[in-house]
Amino acid sequence: MNLNRRHMLAGAGVAMLGLSGCITSRMYERRSEYTETIRGFFMTRDGDSLVILGQRYHYVFAAPPALAEALKPALHSVAENADFWTFDVDHNNVIKGTVVLRLKKDLSDEQRALAKAAGFEDGGRGWSKRIELKGTRYSAERFAGPTSQKFNQDYTVTVREDASPGVTALKVAATPVTVLADGALALGAVVLLPVFLVVMANSRGFGF
Repeated sequence: MNLNRRHMLAGAGVAMLGLSGCITSRMYERRSEYTETIRGFFMTRDGDSLVILGQRYHYVFAAPPALAEALKPALHSVAENADFWTFDVDHNNVIKGTVVLRLKKDLSDEQRALAKAAGFEDGGRGWSKRIELKGTRYSAERFAGPTSQKFNQDYTVTVREDASPGVTALKVAATPVTVLADGALALGAVVLLPVFLVVMANSRGFGF
């Protein structure tokens, strides 16, 4: 075999190897999507967890400090909207996503100080803070609580699931959200408080 032919075969081999790697990567990075209808937004009384109740699943996230700050009375009146982007959930039911919190442009000195302390930035048209959420997805199949908060419109979010071949998805655990004797909701022993008054009632629009 002459030298030129060896070089041609070697080059073809490298090309095929690269193509094979690309195909394999795509095979093992498949995603399926579903649309979740949101039934309620809650925070634990201690401010540690954000709970989103969906029609099919419940999602429990560690509450970021910026969200906790936005719920304080001083910033409540200037909360403009919250944009939730597409979320991703893996085969362990760990879910991650991004939310952008926005405040109105004109803030008092106290509100401005609180916003800066929480990490909000003034973009000229208003204050915003991008935060990453991470939590766990739970099944709402046997949840016997209220069917929904009273929203003035339907809210949905797109969730992408890991559907890679050969990956066995774990069974989705039942929701840890329970209904107390007085009808209130709780996460474990901690009471849940509705927060949609902040992220929706004060907003011109709520984007998922």
